[in-house]
Amino acid sequence: GGPYDLVLVGPNLLSGCDAEHAAELLERVSDALKSTGRVVLNETLAGGDLTAYSQLYSVALFATRREGRIHSLQWYKQVLARAGFAPPTVQDLRPFPEKLLITS
Repeated sequence: GGPYDLVLVGPNLLSGCDAEHAAELLERVSDALKSTGRVVLNETLAGGDLTAYSQLYSVALFATRREGRIHSLQWYKQVLARAGFAPPTVQDLRPFPEKLLITS
């Protein structure tokens, strides 16, 4: 379908991907967007104040997915750039551990 004004990705969909597969997925998202469209990622980020939930989630990813891990904001910036997106703005979702990464 498409083209779309907005594509929501997540929650934590890219936590199960390595950089190559994440960039491929985001390139497909880019292809589905209007030229003025936006993408919103709902992800738990590494670094900073990791809550107990985030720490347990990180262990679960490591134990259950070959490439699974919580990635840093820098990792997301690099993967988004590789797929042709601008650097994201980050929206905090406190009290939840996830962040929204918004880009076009």
